[in-house]
Amino acid sequence: MPKPILPTLKERNRYIAFESISDSGFSRNDVVKAVWNSILNFFGEMGASRTSLWVMDWDEKKQKGILKANHRGVDTVRTSLALVEGINGHKVIFNVLGISGTIKKARERYLSQPSGPGFAFGSDSGLDTSKDGSYCTLNFNH
Repeated sequence: MPKPILPTLKERNRYIAFESISDSGFSRNDVVKAVWNSILNFFGEMGASRTSLWVMDWDEKKQKGILKANHRGVDTVRTSLALVEGINGHKVIFNVLGISGTIKKARERYLSQPSGPGFAFGSDSGLDTSKDGSYCTLNFNH
């Protein structure tokens, strides 16, 4: 039986939660191709291989997903997401929602809808917005 890898030698992964902002929806394959093309064009094969990039989740309804990368490749992946201009002729912007060390926390924090007291949108939620929706302030004086 082979020896297990020491914890200090294991690759430390980070999970990058992101969303696509566009007029149209995209499939998982479209997103994978766009992200990989962006990282290959800007950083080359050597830079792409150092990230250990993998698309873990993609929700076509919400247009949100999770990418897995090693801890040294997070900045490279964030840069390549920012460089994606379009998918299938439609303009798109990828917005990074957050980064986590575990996939469970990434899903809880960034992909699920917040619930409970203080998170519901409405008149008594503590969230005030302008009439045109251009700014948002928090009001904790309930």
